[in-house]
Amino acid sequence: MVDVVALGVAMVLICIAMYVIAFACDSFEPAADYLGTEVYKLAPGVRGASIEAVASSLPELFTTMVLLFVYNDVDGFSAGIATCAGSALFNGAVIPAICILCVTDAPLSAVPIARPPASLAAGCLRGGCRLATRCPLPAAAPLLDPTGRSC
Repeated sequence: MVDVVALGVAMVLICIAMYVIAFACDSFEPAADYLGTEVYKLAPGVRGASIEAVASSLPELFTTMVLLFVYNDVDGFSAGIATCAGSALFNGAVIPAICILCVTDAPLSAVPIARPPASLAAGCLRGGCRLATRCPLPAAAPLLDPTGRSC
């Protein structure tokens, strides 16, 4: 049975945490804009795909590092991996779905909508093929492996 009071308290705490995070992150956009355009002279699309993407992945990285190094918990390290997988799923499915539902007056084309799922499918297919062939080397193996072994 679900405790309604505990669920209500949890929802209030989640809303407060969302507000605090939104308030704390207000200074991130101007800082990323300054670094991307003034310091590194990046185009807006490149800036969004590099600086902001790296910064959005830092919580997962820190969660994984804390579980592994601070708590010395190798078994708990899987929680960090699960956090990364959940974040990737949320970023790849939930956020685009909300954006598509909320934006009604923008012209849409098939290419920007189909590109992320196609890239994800290609990556999963490549990873699955590598697991099926049990290839132990990364994609840059010819560059990194002096023996010339390759998949």
